[in-house]
Amino acid sequence: MKEQTRPFRRLPRRREWLEYLGSGLLALLLSLTVWVMAVYEQDPPRTDYFERIPIRYINLGPDLVRVGNVEEYVRVTIRAPSSAWPTLTSDAVEATVDLQGLGVGIHNVDVKVRVHEKTAMVVQSSPVRVVVRLEECIEREVDVRTVVADPETVPLGYEMGPPQVEPQKVTLRGPRSLVESVSEVVATVWLRGSKTAVESQVTPVALDAEARQVGDDVDLTPQTVNVMLPVMPLAEFRDLTVKARVVGAPAAGYWVSNISVEPAAVTVQGKPEVIRSMPAVVSTEPIDVTGVKESVTRRVSLELPEDVSVYSADTSTQTVLVRVEVTPIIGGKTIQPTIEVLGLRSGLTATISPDTVDVILSGPMPELQALQVGDVSVVVNLFGLRTGRHMVAPTVVLPEGSSLRVEGMSPEIVEVTISQVSGGTR
Repeated sequence: MKEQTRPFRRLPRRREWLEYLGSGLLALLLSLTVWVMAVYEQDPPRTDYFERIPIRYINLGPDLVRVGNVEEYVRVTIRAPSSAWPTLTSDAVEATVDLQGLGVGIHNVDVKVRVHEKTAMVVQSSPVRVVVRLEECIEREVDVRTVVADPETVPLGYEMGPPQVEPQKVTLRGPRSLVESVSEVVATVWLRGSKTAVESQVTPVALDAEARQVGDDVDLTPQTVNVMLPVMPLAEFRDLTVKARVVGAPAAGYWVSNISVEPAAVTVQGKPEVIRSMPAVVSTEPIDVTGVKESVTRRVSLELPEDVSVYSADTSTQTVLVRVEVTPIIGGKTIQPTIEVLGLRSGLTATISPDTVDVILSGPMPELQALQVGDVSVVVNLFGLRTGRHMVAPTVVLPEGSSLRVEGMSPEIVEVTISQVSGGTR
């Protein structure tokens, strides 16, 4: 039996395989290009930037601190499809400076920027690198020195004791160069003329040898201290309240409505045993207001014990200015004037019901007591009114220069009947 033989098939050569692969890749590249162009036409990319992205400094080594001015923000240019921009905010952009493994010294470190949006990419950022100075962070305990800012305001007759501070020491923490430059820590307190002890919470300040404040990179613990500044009166001085001694009574219908003294208190000096035995109030010489009808202003002396005087170099301050205000007693009165007519046309007559009203007045009693019914007028203005019945509001007319006041009127409306006079024309 004759053996059958298979036809010989030549395998592709290497060159032909490369031609096939190149053709396939070209076709794939053309397809990808067409797809990209189609996507770009539907959702074209847009480039924009965020101006102030905060830089985070991370992985700072233990017992190290950044010193001096460093870049705080970076400007980042972003490219993303137009559809992504409405929701793309600066919160999606992160800028960091990694200080991992860096020690004391000056370093030039990259700023790493990334955007948390899959379709967006960082095109550019500025600055690309930042200079960072690192120093050892140390602590140091320093005494607090208290300073009175205005010692010249100590009141006459008083003395100021040494200020007391609690706690007496504070702890400084910060870069070695700054902490070691601190010469002293000062807490400043203000007296402002106080006659009693001043106690306040004060923020101490770290100063260098030239009395300049050390930078904010140095922290003080505690941040505030309590300062107490004693203020004590001298043994031979004392503050007294001044009381005006008014005698007599004003004229009938008047009263003393107010009394004022300037100054209201004085500092006196004298023998310690006399000063200590004095009451807290000193009276003026008597001021007589018998029969007066107006206010009285006088400068009078104080009734002080012998060898006691007002502490002042100015002789005018040995007296005080007293004002006694005398005003009329306010009262009330009701009168019933007859209503008068004004503005009635010729040929007409008017009948008023009621023809009197109760007028309630208030004012100084002397003026009310002297007032007569005829001194007050009540009028109705009938100008322009024709015959018939009308409801009209009367008007009260007080004497010229009167200080009285109308509190009310009853009734407030009266009826006026206007009729034609016999033989008159309408």
